[in-house]
Amino acid sequence: LKHRLTYQAPPEEWVQTGQSRETIQFGVHVKCNKVSNAPVDELPAEFETLLNQLSEMGVFTATQRPDSCCVNVYAEGSWIPPHVDSDAFDRPFCTVSLLSAQEVVFGDDISGAAGEWAAGKGGLRLRMPVGSVLRVDGRAANPCKHALPRATSRRISLTFRRVSVATRARFLAIHVASREAAIARRARRLEAKMARGW
Repeated sequence: LKHRLTYQAPPEEWVQTGQSRETIQFGVHVKCNKVSNAPVDELPAEFETLLNQLSEMGVFTATQRPDSCCVNVYAEGSWIPPHVDSDAFDRPFCTVSLLSAQEVVFGDDISGAAGEWAAGKGGLRLRMPVGSVLRVDGRAANPCKHALPRATSRRISLTFRRVSVATRARFLAIHVASREAAIARRARRLEAKMARGW
């Protein structure tokens, strides 16, 4: 894990409370539910093959095909607080569960603390078996929140999402502006050298 370009260890203060997981990002960089334009590895061929299989199963359409993946590694006792995935991603998104069966809680009013979550009225507590695929769309994706109770044993999840057109356009604009600024800097340096008689 730690040799990948976008490996992230959880902050030490989170590890102490159990609110933690190790992650590797592919396709786009995400940290604390914020999407950034940082360098990132492309989706590996094995993940593209898995996406082909999920597409054949009808998990998503061709226009919904994910272009990013967050690999999450949860230790026993780790948990994730209630949240809504960033709107920088289109819906639906899907999660493949590996190593152990664990639960996820959905609801408008998730109560509890430190990984002990209750879904509240109208909420749902769902078990994710090993090898299962959870497709999250509609109200379940937003405005509903979801949270992960404390893991009873080690778990890996592959969360596949598609970066929105607006987010890709924003990243492209940042890239173009950065490139233009670099060209302008080089031009200024050249002018300064020429002015000094270089």
